Amino acid sequence: MPVASKWRFSQLEVSPATYTGTAKDRDWTVAGHNFVNNFGRLNQLKVGDKVCFEAAAGQRYVYQVQKMEVLQPTAISKMIQSKYDLSLSEPVHLYL
Repeated sequence: MPVASKWRFSQLEVSPATYTGTAKDRDWTVAGHNFVNNFGRLNQLKVGDKVCFEAAAGQRYVYQVQKMEVLQPTAISKMIQSKYDLSLSEPVHLYL
């Protein structure tokens, strides 16, 4: 699925979007709705599973789930201030 490069609330109706950071800088936070075709199956991932992203220029980024946590919608600072290379956020928050 595509991930938009800039976060806008309206964008989340279409696809997940970069909230902060980049894959290249290893500080990427991606936000999305829990629609089936977006992040609807995040809650099925388990610690140790792999998640892959391919950039438009062809770079491939592979992450391994390290931690799963349910955050309150207002826990923005916790979402973006993690020590993990990638955070995926909807009702279930994944740290990779």
